[in-house]
Parts: sequence; C-alpha cells; structure tokens
Amino acid sequence: MGPGRPYVVTWDAATSVSTIIDIFEILPADDKPVFLDELTIRQTSDFGDLQDEVVAIQIIVGYTTSGSGGAAGVIGRLNPGDAAAGFTAECRNTTVAVTGTPYIVHDDGWNVRNPYIWTPPSPAFIPYGTQALPLYVRLPVAPVDALTMFAQIKVREIG
Repeated sequence: MGPGRPYVVTWDAATSVSTIIDIFEILPADDKPVFLDELTIRQTSDFGDLQDEVVAIQIIVGYTTSGSGGAAGVIGRLNPGDAAAGFTAECRNTTVAVTGTPYIVHDDGWNVRNPYIWTPPSPAFIPYGTQALPLYVRLPVAPVDALTMFAQIKVREIG
C-alpha cells in the first residue's frame, strides 16, 4: 500500500440487486485525491450450475453528476488515529450517473459463484480525484436474476 490514509467503505446490508446499479460512488474532496486499493463483491443467493452467470463489473471515472436511489456509504478508518475521510461515498445507486465525459478504467467479469476480489496491478493504476471527479464501480448489465449482494472498497486519500 502506498502513501496516504487508508479507508474502507462497506455495503454490508444484504440487498437484492436485479438491475444496473452504481455499486459505489466515491467523491473526493477538493485537493484530496483518492486511490483505489481493493474491491470485493460477493453474493449469497445464487449457487449451483443452473444459477451460474458472469456479471460485468466496470470501474469508471469522469462523471460529474451523482446518481441516486442508493444510500450514503459508511466510511471506516483502517488506522484509528487518522482523521475522518474528506471524501464522501454512496452505495447502490439505482439511477446511475450519466452526465460528464466518462471513461472506463477497468472492465471485468465476475463469476457469481465466487467472490470478486480485485486489486489494481500497481498502486497508481487507477489514480483519480485530482480534480474532484468521482470514481464509480458499476454493474453495467442487470444480472439474469436477482442477486443478494454485499460489497467493500478500500481506498487511500492523499492530502
């Protein structure tokens, strides 16, 4: 892990997801860029061959207007002595962000039979936030059937 203060945003309420959503939205504070360190997603409703599917996961930057329909994310300090985070977080936005000039910085597939755990290949792989642009983790295509999901994102705030 590189410099900065580490935080975790956890979506720990079992939520049935059956549509496109922004799993996370991280909005950096001014002059406090945020770097992604790890993303974890799991589900507890679909097991077995007949329910097996691969769901798309995207990490996107560049939107300038927030989505809606979700909830504020609970931000935890990984080092108890650190200050409270300057960024804000939203989870489970059912109306996804669409305004701005977005670009996909990571596009992947998640086989729902296993947890999805992704760590960028280098600490600076997904830098963002230098101009306070949010980072989104998106489920860009609805799952075949509803998934009871949980998710967690670990980030570092600089500044």
